Amino acid sequence: MGFTVVPPGRKPKPPITLHRFMQNAFRDIERITRMALICAPIDSWSLAFFTDLIRAMRNAANELERAVELRVAEDRALHQEKLAAIREREIDARLHK
Repeated sequence: MGFTVVPPGRKPKPPITLHRFMQNAFRDIERITRMALICAPIDSWSLAFFTDLIRAMRNAANELERAVELRVAEDRALHQEKLAAIREREIDARLHK
């Protein structure tokens, strides 16, 4: 069972697979973090802003990675449940012959 993200908007767009959504999000996070690291801070306020921005982007990347890992684990567990149900039906069919 694949997980998809449905983009917001007026006209229907094709759903985005979680893997592609994750790659796009990581690429955006890396790009914004690089821009923040490249820009020279003008004063202490901008230094604090860039530091907070980098920390927030790293936290967002970690949360996204955890969400993906959780989703993969849920999919794996669901698949195992389906396999167990199939095996149980096969065993019942053999016993009732």
